[in-house]
Amino acid sequence: DDDADFTSSLGLKIVADYARKLSKGVAWKTNLSTFISYEGSDFSNWTWVNGFTTAVKGVGVGIDIGLRQSKQEAKNLQPNYEGGNPLQLYYVLGLSYAF
Repeated sequence: DDDADFTSSLGLKIVADYARKLSKGVAWKTNLSTFISYEGSDFSNWTWVNGFTTAVKGVGVGIDIGLRQSKQEAKNLQPNYEGGNPLQLYYVLGLSYAF
């Protein structure tokens, strides 16, 4: 819709997940996902997300912090992209209640 130009390519996808309880009521999970394109690094990308959650008496708070690198997305977001840093940082903060 916004004239984004993405190219599909064949490649290899690798995913790694790990979770651990750090202390009573506090948990950590991490996920690394990467796509390695057979057509070159311009089509490859990776995402690494770390999440921390806590729950006390049914109320939970969580935060996910993610890093992502994708040259193809950077070129579409910045039309004058000349190979600078395509690193993206994002976070999600949430509140939950279990009953």
